Amino acid sequence: MVVRSAAAAGRSRGCLRCGACAGDGSQVLLAGERSLVATSDLATFEVVGSLGAGERVTAVAAGPAGFAATGTTVTGDGFVLAGSSPARLGPLDASAVGGVGEQVPTGLVVRDTDVVVLGLADGAPASWPVAID
Repeated sequence: MVVRSAAAAGRSRGCLRCGACAGDGSQVLLAGERSLVATSDLATFEVVGSLGAGERVTAVAAGPAGFAATGTTVTGDGFVLAGSSPARLGPLDASAVGGVGEQVPTGLVVRDTDVVVLGLADGAPASWPVAID
């Protein structure tokens, strides 16, 4: 699905509410609380990633290995999506960001071989490295 922004259509206000964004110089990943879209021209936007029911995006990032997004599931566990481009975002095994206790992912760092999820674990600062498959 490609969405054309209201601003590109000649209106004064865009139709997207962006909570976070990340770019690599040629593509930009934009995140709303319940959506992920990508653009390379700031005029057309393609829905990317695969958010499950009740999943909420809390952060996006770009780095040497590509793009990533993190957030929380309906059960309060964390999830991580990563890919070499926004169109290739897919789930990573982020079991460390789930399970017993309260994990709240609030940020990301995309490195060469992994994604570091930043956040809170039971109220204390924490980080969880997640390998890129």
